[in-house]
Amino acid sequence: MIGVRADGTKELVAMADGYRESSESWASLLRDCARRGMRAVGALGFWKALREVFPDTREQRC
Repeated sequence: MIGVRADGTKELVAMADGYRESSESWASLLRDCARRGMRAVGALGFWKALREVFPDTREQRC
C-alpha cells in the first residue's frame, strides 16, 4: 500500500503477501495498518472519479 502526503510525496505504508486480491488479504493488511495507528483510507475519491471519467467501467466483484 502506498500513501501520498499532502505535499505529494509518496510513501510505502505497508506491504504484505496476499491471495489473489482477496478481501481477507486486504482486511488483514488494513487491520495491521489500524494496529499501527492508521486512522482512515482516502481511496473512495478514486472510485467516484473513475465512475465520472469512465462511466462504463464495471467494478470487480470477487
